[in-house]
Amino acid sequence: MCGAQTFEAPFGIGPKRALETVLAIADRMGFRTGQVGNCVGWAEYGPDETQAPTYFGILGHLDVVDVEDDWHYPPFELTQVDNMLYGRGVLDNKGPLLSTLFALYLIKTQKITFKQRVRIIFGTDEESGSQDMPIYLAEHSAPYAGFTPDCKFPAVYGERGLLDVQLALPITDGSEQQITAVEGRFAKSYLPDHAQLILADGTVKTYHGKKAPSNAPEMADNVLPKLVADASQLTGQTGQFYQWVAAKIGTQSTGENLGINYQDEASGALQLAFYGVSIEAQQLSMHLTCRYPIPVTEDQLLTGIKAAMLPGMTLTVKRRYPSQVTDPTLPFIQQPSADLCGRYWFGWHTGHNNGRDLCARVTEHHRVWPIISRSKRDCP
Repeated sequence: MCGAQTFEAPFGIGPKRALETVLAIADRMGFRTGQVGNCVGWAEYGPDETQAPTYFGILGHLDVVDVEDDWHYPPFELTQVDNMLYGRGVLDNKGPLLSTLFALYLIKTQKITFKQRVRIIFGTDEESGSQDMPIYLAEHSAPYAGFTPDCKFPAVYGERGLLDVQLALPITDGSEQQITAVEGRFAKSYLPDHAQLILADGTVKTYHGKKAPSNAPEMADNVLPKLVADASQLTGQTGQFYQWVAAKIGTQSTGENLGINYQDEASGALQLAFYGVSIEAQQLSMHLTCRYPIPVTEDQLLTGIKAAMLPGMTLTVKRRYPSQVTDPTLPFIQQPSADLCGRYWFGWHTGHNNGRDLCARVTEHHRVWPIISRSKRDCP
């Protein structure tokens, strides 16, 4: 969660406090520590820079996705219930990052020595675009190799591409005035579980569902298709817009009716997340994200979507990340898989933890440094 920029806190007070806290922990553990620009910190073990000019990097982030009022436990307090820990960031990414810090501390207490420096890097802006990383790289070199504990264990060797678009239709017949407001918490990071459609005649329609991350749309009971189904009963261009959304998107999560339901054996099926609608002055919009298989290109998606659009509709790309892949037969991918899990864990992440789930759905930080691979301990 990136807060408002303020004095000596470029990405908000909360992320900065988290950074100060983790650096204080690392100081007490006896690591060399430092920070850059009040937004990126590091803890280091091994030879100093004069003996080892390059370093192995472990990159993670302390910022979190924003919270709503739907938590059973205080999101910014750590709560333990029945051997489970609850709190924002336990999984993404404070928990894994702190686990890495304590693992390095255990190595230090055992007096195990390294030939190279090992540096854990604590970022504070991964969830909002990773603008902290250029600040760090302006003062420090990138690591010669490394990993981020922010995905599947033991190693991720490929990621799907991501395309986030807004589809908008200008309304010239005044029919948007049938709607007073569309209300809800719509964000690119999740599919909404609550929304309201408020009509000009005083009708208020309220929708409830089940929230899920936008990288797991099949797990959601998304309220937007329900809202769209009711709005499609309106007249004029407004009704036509929502009828189109209902027909082309609806409850689908793989893009069949848009003609973009790509899949392959390695990557699995495209994931489509319909996460928002909006009404501006004389314009209706919808927002969706596509996480697409490795072999597919952005141009293929855009061509398919544009071919399905209504006349007069516009498409604006809000975010884009091309897919990327590393040869899974390379030793540094195979060896951790064999040693740590007792078998080779290869494949592409399709949303099921079946022992072959190693293609991720897009993150931010590691894309700044392509040499960083990804890992998070979740195998048996």
